[in-house]
Amino acid sequence: NCPPPPSCEDICVERATGESRVVTRWPEGKRYAFILTYDVDSPWIYQDKNLDRFLDLEERAGVRGAWYFVANLYRHDFACMDRLAASGHEIGLHGDNHDHKIAFLSEAGMRRRLDGCRPLIERYGMIGFRSPHYLRTPGFYRVLRDYVRYDTSMHDSINRTSQGGLYREGCSTVLPFALSDEPDPLVELPITIPEDYEVFDPERGASSIVEAQLKQIEEVKRRGGLATVVVHPEPNFTGRPQLAEALEEVLRTVSRDPEAWIAMPRDVYARWAEKRR
Repeated sequence: NCPPPPSCEDICVERATGESRVVTRWPEGKRYAFILTYDVDSPWIYQDKNLDRFLDLEERAGVRGAWYFVANLYRHDFACMDRLAASGHEIGLHGDNHDHKIAFLSEAGMRRRLDGCRPLIERYGMIGFRSPHYLRTPGFYRVLRDYVRYDTSMHDSINRTSQGGLYREGCSTVLPFALSDEPDPLVELPITIPEDYEVFDPERGASSIVEAQLKQIEEVKRRGGLATVVVHPEPNFTGRPQLAEALEEVLRTVSRDPEAWIAMPRDVYARWAEKRR
């Protein structure tokens, strides 16, 4: 049996020493969890069989991902989304229109926008959220709890694209954690692996991404944490051949690791909630 999620003391020890007190917390004694997530910022994925390119890549690598869609920015191809859901992919919410404002509105403004996302939330049973540009505030988290069960917008360390004054600092852990002390809190699944475009070196090609991401995955594994990979299926991001090549190699490596629990974010949340009870 796995022990319960880490206490505040456990997390403090991990932050101070770099070592986790918890030997294993994942199913079947796996040392770490791995989730693949996609932020769909535009309708590009619906066009020219672009979705097939990513699904074929997943099939070759043996890993499925969770797809986070912007509710009201572009016209949705529900046939594509239904296909994802039917094949076992998780569908999550990536905000209402990606204008980076929702986290800074009044509570009424936040709720008005999130209420506009309810048709998509209900159609796909969404329980997860990633904020556009990773922007968030404590007030937004309080509201978001009424719409989904988990958030995955916070990096484990400071995102190098952060700007002064924006609420985007790192959370200092590679473990899921509650965002409040309420009985049924919103849970954070931190982003723990550097994004491909951030570590891509054109001179070295795909290997620069593979090396950087696998190095961090090994660190997460050492700590018994959650390895969260973020992909942007867009022509200027992971739609580029070298970045897609790197993604496939990383996924192949993880899929061959017998110590990896490859899951959907919803499963990680469910595991956290089960062990918390």
